[in-house]
Amino acid sequence: MKLCCNGFNLFGQLQVQAPIIYEFTPVFQFEVINKIFINQTYSLLVTNDKSLIYYKKGVVDITSVIGKDFLKITCSDDRILFIDETKQVNIIELGNFMNKRIIYEKCVKNISIGSKITILYTLDGGLINVPQPLNFHCNRICDIKSGKEHCLLLDEEGNVYSMGAGSRGQLGHGKLDYEPNPLLIEALAGIKIKKIATGGWHSCAVSQDGDLYVWGWNSNGQLGLGKKNDEAGYVSTMATPHVVDFFDDTLNCLLVSCGSRHTIIFLGNRHFSEDISIFNVRLLGTFIIFLNLEGHFRISTCPSHLKHASRINTNKSSSPYISSSSM
Repeated sequence: MKLCCNGFNLFGQLQVQAPIIYEFTPVFQFEVINKIFINQTYSLLVTNDKSLIYYKKGVVDITSVIGKDFLKITCSDDRILFIDETKQVNIIELGNFMNKRIIYEKCVKNISIGSKITILYTLDGGLINVPQPLNFHCNRICDIKSGKEHCLLLDEEGNVYSMGAGSRGQLGHGKLDYEPNPLLIEALAGIKIKKIATGGWHSCAVSQDGDLYVWGWNSNGQLGLGKKNDEAGYVSTMATPHVVDFFDDTLNCLLVSCGSRHTIIFLGNRHFSEDISIFNVRLLGTFIIFLNLEGHFRISTCPSHLKHASRINTNKSSSPYISSSSM
């Protein structure tokens, strides 16, 4: 199985010497790759039997720290959060990879972490922003995503809730206030959402019908609204969800992944068939990874400094996995 990347590599997070990878290049290759997290200064790669950190000082094997049988793992620019085999929640700080610290001793259903937010979803449907329990209870939460300072929650009915910092409109409530507890995003009420994603200060949601909703900060065009910052009608902050118009009305959004200031979506006809579109990937903090079921790389070359939405064709039989850096 191969992972191919391009973009910013100044901190050696992509295991090659070049500070910038201008063309998609096979970077990691293992028999099985279960997870990959690309952050500002390091990458975390999880195989069947190893968990490896790639950063400026080389490669660190943290398998002995987190174990092979951990239940769940996620990370932010400066922290790794995981549930160990004893069902306790642990954290590892950037630069101190061989030491872990228990932050919650009880079993939880899910975890999520940002630069300034650490979310635990408890077995009884409660929510903790470590160490503070929140005024929220729901037994049907199926996904949690965190940006730098905010969090989205998706329940089984397709409702989306948000909490945390809202200074760039990333909460979707039509205002820029901080929300200490999750609130239902009213603008999405009645729309069944199936996928959510968070960038640094923007948010995305994909509906059951394949519509892509975006909101939050649009500093680098990450909302895909089609206007440059020097054009009439440009919006720097979108405080309520807005549906994106695609270049082809026959296509639906199937997958979405966010970096700090860019968004990658996979478009098709609900059978993973046609296209990948990249919205405004114009900063050098961009990594794009694509795997199909066979583990082969099936994506054409695309530079990391794109200034407009572009389309990359893929093999029709591919089932994609896309990931973005947090830069």
